[in-house]
Amino acid sequence: MVPEFLPSPGYFFVNNHRPLLGISVMISGMALFAVKDGMAKSLVMSLPPAQMIWMQYTAIFLVFAALTIPKHGLKAFRPDPFFTQFWRGLSAVAGVGLFYWAMVYISLAEAAAMALTGPLVVTVLSPFMLKERVGIRRIIAVLIGFIGVLVILRPGFGSDLFGLMIAVCSGIMFGFNFIGNRLVANQHPPFINIAYNVFIGTVVLAPFMPFIWQDIPADWHGALVWFLVLSLVGHSLMVVSFNYAAATVVAPYQYTMIIFASAVGYILFGDFPDIITWLGIALIVGSGVFIAIREDRLAKPKP
Repeated sequence: MVPEFLPSPGYFFVNNHRPLLGISVMISGMALFAVKDGMAKSLVMSLPPAQMIWMQYTAIFLVFAALTIPKHGLKAFRPDPFFTQFWRGLSAVAGVGLFYWAMVYISLAEAAAMALTGPLVVTVLSPFMLKERVGIRRIIAVLIGFIGVLVILRPGFGSDLFGLMIAVCSGIMFGFNFIGNRLVANQHPPFINIAYNVFIGTVVLAPFMPFIWQDIPADWHGALVWFLVLSLVGHSLMVVSFNYAAATVVAPYQYTMIIFASAVGYILFGDFPDIITWLGIALIVGSGVFIAIREDRLAKPKP
């Protein structure tokens, strides 16, 4: 008998949504994100994180605008509802900025693990911001996830504590962004919601560019182009993956990014998490996957 908290074999083949294709597309997107973040870890040593984010968001916005405007017109970029879209975009910018900043001090895998605590933050805040009831099982899962965070932090014994704390703040910001995503999920198509995110980030950061802009070294031009391409394709794959299956089917596979991030960090920088860090990562990933599966079961109508 399959335990109640595990998905049945048919879970991945429901509603003719071609979930296996969606899962494959999500995993591919996470692999590209890991490579992009590895390049970001190198670039952030020479460029301000805000400048990198602005270039990244501007490139994504221009492409998504070209895809969106012909069908929905310019009115598609009028944030609706304004307040929710604004703080959703602002939290995304803050999350990415803190993530890039954290990579100055800690390994790519450690930063990715902390950033992926966003779903745990959503579960903690959902009773207050989403008016959702959180049962004892999800509360236990959150506690296990945060134990994983403490295992990775292990003050005084692990990596740079300052960098890890920045990465934790990144995960908190991503959690606020995920809550915003839920609030607007059914109001606009996915491409428009992502376009809102990057549009707001582009507009908010633009006034600061004249003051922080640094010239890009000539030998970085090729790497920067690849950084922008990987960011764009990774975002597109992530969005497309949800066209093939329910969010709760493909979302847990975002955690594969930690595996790719570990590989990229080892290849590019010689960084590889120790056994205690992997224990913390396992606790975070396990609790996040359990929460995703549990939310899916609770969302289905009871017979």
